[in-house]
Amino acid sequence: MNTVFKPLRTLGPEPGHVFFAMPYGTKSISPGVEPFDFDAFYADVCVPTVAEDCGMVPLRVDGIYGPQGVLDAVWRTLQRAEFVVVDFSGQSANVVFEFGWALLLGKRIVILTQRPEDIPTDVRGLYRYITYSPNYADIMRMRKELTLQLQALAQEPAEEMAPMPMPGGGRNSVPARVISVDREYVVVQDDRGRRGVMGGADVDYTRMVTNMSSRFKVGDRLDGAFVVDPMRSEMRYTLVGGETNPWPILVSRYPVGTTLRTKVHNVVPNVGVFARVEFDVNGMIPIEQFQGTPPAPGTELEVTVTRMDGEQRRIALRLNRVLDGSAQPGPTPILVSPGWTGVGRVVKAVPEVAGRGGYILVRLAAGTRPAMLLARDMTEDLRLDLNDGHIEVGEEIDVAVLSVDHARSRVLVREVPESADEPVEVPAAA
Repeated sequence: MNTVFKPLRTLGPEPGHVFFAMPYGTKSISPGVEPFDFDAFYADVCVPTVAEDCGMVPLRVDGIYGPQGVLDAVWRTLQRAEFVVVDFSGQSANVVFEFGWALLLGKRIVILTQRPEDIPTDVRGLYRYITYSPNYADIMRMRKELTLQLQALAQEPAEEMAPMPMPGGGRNSVPARVISVDREYVVVQDDRGRRGVMGGADVDYTRMVTNMSSRFKVGDRLDGAFVVDPMRSEMRYTLVGGETNPWPILVSRYPVGTTLRTKVHNVVPNVGVFARVEFDVNGMIPIEQFQGTPPAPGTELEVTVTRMDGEQRRIALRLNRVLDGSAQPGPTPILVSPGWTGVGRVVKAVPEVAGRGGYILVRLAAGTRPAMLLARDMTEDLRLDLNDGHIEVGEEIDVAVLSVDHARSRVLVREVPESADEPVEVPAAA
């Protein structure tokens, strides 16, 4: 028996949230005109406009979250929006439907279109609208006008329908049990027998889970929601239903080269220091960039983004300076010179690929940047162990320094065979 969806308002608007009612995928706007990619338009134009130019949060219903399907998801997302941007290009019936709901809720609305004739006649006379085309200059003009309209609407008082209490305390989840586990995904089944697949991207928006079998086991009870993606005709399960994906905003706000102030969130020994960027998402600073003891959680840092990967949910940072003096930034000291011999402790081993590229990083003294031992500079036995995966972190290797590059803080070493003279002691870090 099908349940009729009733649009009862249960959620209030969240400040700065902007809902986009627009076509999805690549659509033909008019005969003889090249189809337009609305997904790329949203990601490359709309998200930066809202996030960067306005400092707001863009929302769009791509994967449809919730046990009641598409209508429920659209209604819930519309309720949360403070503003609604409606793109009537292509005369999409779904967009007209969402526009009607936005009117019902009393939302502050901005209208876009590539062709004014696509806007319903009675709407065209009530609202100013912004036109655009695939032309770069038109896109830039539209972006500026959209920014100005959103900023102007933010100064106007809201007159929205008041929320009603939601039965069950506002929860809209579907408990399910894990029935199958693999490294890449798990399969769940709810009490009604519905099944869904959950991947690493559906567990936590702050990071990608790369090994699902280490996180879940058969029999685990989960509290999530089924995801219906009408474009792919897929049903899957998610633990992030109803949450806003922060990565489109992070990618827009923090491109590679961005410098920001942050604080240490936590430290993983021999790996890196994790510092908060935004939305509970951390970036990693390699441990080698700190002298001696890494800074404690809460320490203020100035860092630069060196990698921003929204798909894999990873951010890499470079340390510029420690702001509160709890650790000493600056160039990593080099305490050795060419010809020096001693013991290096393995911190990383990378086997060769097709006979090329293999190396071992060894630390010569506490607090120094690791030196590099290339495969070509190893004995045959060590090279075989490297390629067989038999080199362990912490293992000691006798080495001699071949060259030192002070400008790049880079040291190259070679392995010293056991038959060579006894190596001297490694100097202590200053």
